[in-house]
Amino acid sequence: MQRGGCFAQSNCVCEIERVAASAELTQQLAAAPDNEDYDVYAEFGIIYEMLTSLIEHRSANLAVWQAVLEANELSEVSSEQISILVPDALNSRH
Repeated sequence: MQRGGCFAQSNCVCEIERVAASAELTQQLAAAPDNEDYDVYAEFGIIYEMLTSLIEHRSANLAVWQAVLEANELSEVSSEQISILVPDALNSRH
C-alpha cells in the first residue's frame, strides 16, 4: 500500500510512503464490493490506491470521480482517457 496525497497544488511536495496493510484494512477491503474499495482506501488515507481503484471503476462511480476532480480543480479532465502506469518491477512479473 502507498500512503500519500497531493492533488492539484503546483507548489506541493508529495511523499509516498509504502505501508503494510493492517488487518482492519484487509478485512474492510474483503467486505467491500470491488467497485467501492476506493472508499475504504480513502478512510485509511491511502490516496494512491484510492485513486487507482476509483480510476479502474470510474464508470461505476462517475459521480464520485467527478467530485474528486472538481474538489481538486481538475474537472476539465473528467472525460479524458486515463492510462494506468505500472512500475517496471510489476511489469516484469507478468
